Amino acid sequence: MAEVRADERAIRLLLMLSSGGHFTLDTICERFECSSRTAQRTIRTLRDIGFVISVNKDGFYHAEVANKQLTKVSGLLQFTREETDVLSRAIYSVSPDNALKSCLLKKLKVLYQTEGIADTFINTMQSEVISKLSVAIRERKQVILKEYKSANSLAIRDRQVEPFQFNSEFITFWAYDPCDMQCKTFKTARVASVEVLPKSWMHKEHHQVTPVDVFRISGRNKHHVKLALSLRAVNLLVEEYPLSGEKITMVDDKIWHFEDDVHGFEGVGRFVMGLPGDVQIVESEEFRRYIKKESKKLRTGC
Repeated sequence: MAEVRADERAIRLLLMLSSGGHFTLDTICERFECSSRTAQRTIRTLRDIGFVISVNKDGFYHAEVANKQLTKVSGLLQFTREETDVLSRAIYSVSPDNALKSCLLKKLKVLYQTEGIADTFINTMQSEVISKLSVAIRERKQVILKEYKSANSLAIRDRQVEPFQFNSEFITFWAYDPCDMQCKTFKTARVASVEVLPKSWMHKEHHQVTPVDVFRISGRNKHHVKLALSLRAVNLLVEEYPLSGEKITMVDDKIWHFEDDVHGFEGVGRFVMGLPGDVQIVESEEFRRYIKKESKKLRTGC
């Protein structure tokens, strides 16, 4: 999950605790990728404004749904499965380059992690892929990704996996691959279709995610980068990687700065090399060396 503001975290936590489940502090920290101190501070904030957040002797937290204030909030922000289906189909039909669509989806994601709502859909086929993956995740079923186009192996083949979480605005999803015995990210756009199998998950204990940066590269390592951008580069960066918008600051009317940690240079490197003259590397030296090495490959063809 990308870093969120304190108010967004409070709303998401409130909805999570009011869903009927009971969650430990560790589960909350894992879900929101935050420290226990941050999670406890968010819980205190909810209590201070009047919500009843209880914890039992076993350390499980939940929100008292009898609270009138919570009932009103839940009614406003949560969707039934039928409402979600109608809303999702309506959003799918909007052109991907519609600015209002992007704004609406961002707000919906902040308010509620609604199944089936994604950031950008190219066509009806992709929305069907998202829909079936959502069902498989909800019902904990294995799936077959039909004709998956792998950028690593350069092969197109069926993959039987256990999908368990979407990320990056539903552009990618996490799944456990029993053949390779590891968790991987898959891109929804590279899936021709999805077959939901009757077979339930068998490897839930191995379902783990690693952090994902704004360029959709996952990993444990962190590399700090800072870029100076033209207006053209800013527009293209936000259009292609919407989560980058929160990391951009205006220097003057001609220069903007993007600054963040990335988990690998592949994603940000492709962006930088695609806009010569519109992007300058401010930090770091390690990233400059990476770009020089990749640029040499372009010149020599190897």
